[in-house]
Amino acid sequence: SIVHACLMLAFLCLASNTCAVSASDIKGISFFEQHIRPLLIDRCLECHTPEKLKGGLRLDTLKGMLEGGDSGPALALGDPKASLMIKAVQYSDAELQMPPKNKLGKRTIEHLREWIAMGAPWPGESSHSIDTTARSQDGEEANKEGHAPAIKKDYWAFQPLPDQHFASLDEVIESRLSEKQLTPNPEASRRTLIRRAYFGLIGLPPTHAEVQSFETDERPDAFEQRVDHLLSMPGYGERWGRHWLDVVRFAQSNGYERDDEKPEAWRYRDYVIKSFNEDKPYDQFMQEQLAGDEMPHTGDEGIVATGFYRLGVYDDEPDDKRAAEFDGLDDMLRTSSETFLGVTAGCARCHDHMFDPIPQKEYYEMLSFFRSAKPYPDGFRDIKDGKAMAMTEQGPHPVDTFVLVRGNAGRPSSKVEPRFPTFLGGGKPSPVPTEQSTGLRRSLAEWMSNDAASLAARVMANRVWHYHFGKGIVTTPNDFGRAGEPPSDIRLLNWLARELIQGGWSIKHLHRVIMQSKAWKRSSTSNPANETTDPDNRFLWRQNLRRLEAETIRDAMLKVTGILNRGGRGGRGFFPALNGEVVAGGSRPGRGWGWSSEQEQNQRSIYAFVKRTMVYPFFEIFDYT
Repeated sequence: SIVHACLMLAFLCLASNTCAVSASDIKGISFFEQHIRPLLIDRCLECHTPEKLKGGLRLDTLKGMLEGGDSGPALALGDPKASLMIKAVQYSDAELQMPPKNKLGKRTIEHLREWIAMGAPWPGESSHSIDTTARSQDGEEANKEGHAPAIKKDYWAFQPLPDQHFASLDEVIESRLSEKQLTPNPEASRRTLIRRAYFGLIGLPPTHAEVQSFETDERPDAFEQRVDHLLSMPGYGERWGRHWLDVVRFAQSNGYERDDEKPEAWRYRDYVIKSFNEDKPYDQFMQEQLAGDEMPHTGDEGIVATGFYRLGVYDDEPDDKRAAEFDGLDDMLRTSSETFLGVTAGCARCHDHMFDPIPQKEYYEMLSFFRSAKPYPDGFRDIKDGKAMAMTEQGPHPVDTFVLVRGNAGRPSSKVEPRFPTFLGGGKPSPVPTEQSTGLRRSLAEWMSNDAASLAARVMANRVWHYHFGKGIVTTPNDFGRAGEPPSDIRLLNWLARELIQGGWSIKHLHRVIMQSKAWKRSSTSNPANETTDPDNRFLWRQNLRRLEAETIRDAMLKVTGILNRGGRGGRGFFPALNGEVVAGGSRPGRGWGWSSEQEQNQRSIYAFVKRTMVYPFFEIFDYT
């Protein structure tokens, strides 16, 4: 068949590739802290702890859930349908309905179902119990031993960048190789280098003629010329835009049962692609997404950029509108702090952060920067060519923000004011309000690219390195805190971050620096002597073997078969053809899924319509995430 032939051609042509490091454990614990711990504390532990063991069931430990009570185990790991807990909260059994007084909302049940499907991630050992007294009624810290361990003031991630002590990237890496007595691999073949560059920068394989041309090019700057050529191609923005969209949870639908379309979400995707192609300075790119509507001279592009806030899941029929409002605000804060600062601030919504120096009060001080933002779907803004799914505010006067006891929207306590986090220097903002806006998000954006620039640069430099080597110097790119992995080489990360800033925050400059290094150009062949000392290649004596992502496999198939549609760029996107079984598998079969011509379907995968509950089967086969 044609599909089989395409697959064979694809596998024959693909040799150099890249993939994201799995962070499922970190994602699971974060999900637990955000959704499950508050649920258990507020709705379950009154009756299911050793002090009050109704039905013989403990719900304050994972071990207790697995052992179960009088009715049997509460959980079947990875299988929500077989879990007694799900049956109980759905009220599907007349004799087992929990909680007995007020049924959980459908969104809360969905969170519980998703947690079980993940394998019920639990911080610490399975017998580790939830501390129900870690937060007093007014939201202030209960001074309990072992609660919220503090990071030392000299913690590496939160320090200013030191002065450079190395003249080049290679000098940093070679010094570590020398210390460890590791022999670096030689440079890869020219064929491997050009294929690695093509896949790395534009996500497509070179033609046979392009490979031959480079192999016979004797100019001393031949490789630099090819890199510059690739960076100038539209495919560069599509390749690296795809990476960014993964980070910021981009999709074109809301999720949940209806999973309706987010109108105009595609404008944000096109903004990202354009920004990478134009090499927009990263500090400006960051500021526009956080506060493009509050900044002068950004125009429609700045308004579209704030679609960043509106990309997450959205319940258009919430059980509790007040809780849904704060869930939306929490999504804004979580995504902003993790994307730009590598800080999991959202874990402090209900209690002091368990690992990093973020008290619950400071979570709400940070949340107050976003408190006046108008939530979707009312946040559409008129622009020159239509409407944008964007951010707007109610006016110059900020909405009051209160600490919520255990994160419960119905239990406000002490009022807080906007304040930058203490672990990054603290201080109050000096916003400049307008008739339409408080100016608070703009002050936060400017702070991130100035006072917090060292951390912001480290995080972005690590992301760029991650996609060039298959894993970051910090392998938990969204978590630079104590729960994340420490850097394999802090000197290397600091060098790259400093280079990013000194290079005018140019991402293309950082590509050039990395791709000219000996480390990037090394072969990926094994070396038994080195593998004894450094089996994980932490010290970069070779290049890492990497996998191609699902989208890149598909794009390469289209190119090598000569049917890639390079002209169809931008807009709402195309709908991949789905068979009846896939469509029927949706909660509302066929809802929100359109039809596209064959030519439209031959566009690059970044333009495929992204619907949360209906993933294109080809992508799923190749581990689309």
